[in-house]
Amino acid sequence: MLNKFLDTIHKYKMLDAEKKNIIIIGVSGGADSICLLDLFLKIKKKFDLKIIVAHLNHNLRGEESNRDENFVKYICACQNKEIIFEHKKICVKNFAQEKKINLEEAGRLCRYKFFWDLYKKYSANKIATAHNKNDNVETVLMNLIRGCGSDGFSGIKPIQNKIIRPLINISRDEIEIYCQKNNLDFVTDSSNLNCFYTRNKIRNKIMPVLKEINPNFLDTIARSIKIIDMENNYLEQEAKKIIDSFDYGEKNFFLDLKKINDLPDVLQNKVVYVMIKKILGDGFCYKNINAVLGLIKKNNGKKVFIGKNFVAEKSFDRIIFYNLVETEKNINAFEYKIKLDEIIFVNQIKKYILVSEKKFFDVKNIFSEKIVLFTKEFYCDNVEKLIIRNYRTRDRIFFEGFGHKELKKIFSEKKIVSRERHNIPVLAIDSDVVWIMNKDIDIISNGIGLYKKKYFIYILGDM
Repeated sequence: MLNKFLDTIHKYKMLDAEKKNIIIIGVSGGADSICLLDLFLKIKKKFDLKIIVAHLNHNLRGEESNRDENFVKYICACQNKEIIFEHKKICVKNFAQEKKINLEEAGRLCRYKFFWDLYKKYSANKIATAHNKNDNVETVLMNLIRGCGSDGFSGIKPIQNKIIRPLINISRDEIEIYCQKNNLDFVTDSSNLNCFYTRNKIRNKIMPVLKEINPNFLDTIARSIKIIDMENNYLEQEAKKIIDSFDYGEKNFFLDLKKINDLPDVLQNKVVYVMIKKILGDGFCYKNINAVLGLIKKNNGKKVFIGKNFVAEKSFDRIIFYNLVETEKNINAFEYKIKLDEIIFVNQIKKYILVSEKKFFDVKNIFSEKIVLFTKEFYCDNVEKLIIRNYRTRDRIFFEGFGHKELKKIFSEKKIVSRERHNIPVLAIDSDVVWIMNKDIDIISNGIGLYKKKYFIYILGDM
């Protein structure tokens, strides 16, 4: 047993043999965690370990929960200050109701929050949990029943971030035999017998039937998990290489359809998976991947939600990802009222603007301290209603001989993505645009409808 434990630690480089290791060990008091603690105590000197035992009382089983806490406290006290005991009580039921999640998920979130708090407090190197081979197989069966991709079939990772699981290759039977041989006391959680919980139903009802069909099914599935995990890791590395070839900024995530359209389905699927995971972390499911894949053949501008606030949008030869709330916050509404022969500074283009019906030589005294960078002319009436403002969805621009054209069509032709359009300034009267004030789309109307009065726009800079 100790050799198996050490083999897993060495294989996945869970501990550093060259320096002191500060480790947080989650101990519930059950056979798995007591076995884990005992094995770490046996290698304490070898790896120069500082051990912090973490026990979270979920307050779900009344006196039994308190019994478990006191038991772990006693076990730690028997070690003559060899280990530090940290404990906390929390009402997991209230947390579950507050977050509108089930008790299993609430308990998991509370435990890991507690572990990470201790990790920071002690400047630890690792967090160790007692997940074993049975837990791994149960997790794969749960994922299979609920529906998952290859990542779900690869089970619980032996090492994930700073969390290590040295018992992952050891079965529950082996753990119980070890506890018996080494005279290790442990407590039994009565809720483990309650088949209301999905995992318990799989553990107590489905696993025994599978063992009856194939006495070695645990090892058989564990081997399959390792194979799938290796294949999955390879695909993920290939997907990351493809994603790294996309020229995106720190927060401007997108998929380059020119680079993924001809990929095999399995790799295309993995590229989307890795990208969504990069954006959302682990909080997504397989239907999110399918939704994004479905955008590839959709028309430009189509969108799908992939998280609470995140959107994937087909944008020409890309699928772009963005936070809808942040994007809306970044739309800075602005409006500048235009008065003839009055200079205003337009912050969005960092230029001074002057509109006049007079030609340059008649107005140059007005901007004697500025230089004219360029001049434009346009025709309209109702000049008193002229403003510079954000682009709006129904904006249009008039071209003589052609008629009105919607700005959104112009933006599509110029491949301006939808989330960037609302920050583009326009010179307009109501929804009729005189000038699109953008360096990539510098378009001015040659007349709004039948309006024929001529005006000049002077764009000014400092001398």
